[in-house]
Amino acid sequence: MTKFLLFLKGLFMGAADIIPGVSGGSIALITGIYEDFLEAIHSINIDVVKDIFSGKIIKGIKRIHWDFLLPLFLGILTAIFTMAKLMHYLLETYELYTWSLFFGLILASAFVISKQWEMEKTRFVIFVFGGILSFIIVGLVPIQTPEALWFIFLAGVIAICAMILPGISGAFLLLIMGKYHYITGILKDPFRMDHIVVLIVFALGCGVGIIGFSRVLRWVLHRWHKGTLAFLTGMMLGSLRRIWPYKVILEEEILGDKVIILKEAAVFPWQIEGNYLLSFLFILIGMLLILGLDKFSKNKMG
Repeated sequence: MTKFLLFLKGLFMGAADIIPGVSGGSIALITGIYEDFLEAIHSINIDVVKDIFSGKIIKGIKRIHWDFLLPLFLGILTAIFTMAKLMHYLLETYELYTWSLFFGLILASAFVISKQWEMEKTRFVIFVFGGILSFIIVGLVPIQTPEALWFIFLAGVIAICAMILPGISGAFLLLIMGKYHYITGILKDPFRMDHIVVLIVFALGCGVGIIGFSRVLRWVLHRWHKGTLAFLTGMMLGSLRRIWPYKVILEEEILGDKVIILKEAAVFPWQIEGNYLLSFLFILIGMLLILGLDKFSKNKMG
C-alpha cells in the first residue's frame, strides 16, 4: 500500500510537471513526501559511483533508496508519457476551466504549507521575497532558442531544478526557454531515432540537475527549515500570476503551426468570454482536492 501511494503521488507530480505554471515539487510538499524525496535523491552520491567503478556494483546499487524512488518515478514517468496529450487537449479545449482548477490547487497548496511555519518578522520578509521573485519569473516572455543537443541538456538541468522547487514550474521555464512545445511534441512520438536521442540528452540533463540541486535544497531545509518553507510558500503564491484563469491576449506571434503568446493581461472574471461562474466551481474543486489530500496524508502519517 505504501508503494502504491507513492506511485499515485508520482502520478500527481508527473501530471503537474507537464503543466506550465504548476510544479511537481508543490505536489510533493503538500503530500508530505518532499523532504523524504530529497533524502532519497541524496542517496545517489559519490559513494555509489565509487562502489560501481571499483567493481562493487551490487553494494553501490543497494545504497540507493529504491523502495522510495522506484514507485515514485514510475508514477512520474507514467503521467508524463500518458497525460501529455490529455493536458494539451484540456488546455486547448477547456482552457478557462483547466486553469481555474490549477488556480484552486495552488492556492490551497500555499495555504496548507503556510501552516507548517509560524509567522514572524524575518520569515515574513522571506515569504514576501519568494512571492516577488516568483511573480517576476512567471511574467517573463517565452523566447526562441536553439535545438542543439547542448542546449537540450541545459534545458533539462534548468527545468528539473524548477520541477522539484515548489512554486516554480519546470514546464513553464521550458516554455520561457522556447522548448516546451518541442519536448512535449517529441513525447507524443518518442520512438523515432532522432527523438530518442533528444530524450536521452534531456534526461541526462535532468539527472545532473536533480542530483545536484536536490542537495542544495536538502542542505537549506536542514539549516533553515521554517524559513525555507516560508520562501517556498511565497513562491507558490507568486506563481498564481501565471495561473490566473481570467486573461486577455494583447499580443501573439505565429511560428509555423504554433501560436506563441507574447503579451497578455489579467482581467476581472466577468470581463472574459466563458462561464466565469462555472470557473469558480472548478477553483473550489481544486481547493477541496488539495485540502482533502492534505487531510488524507495526515491521517496516513498518524
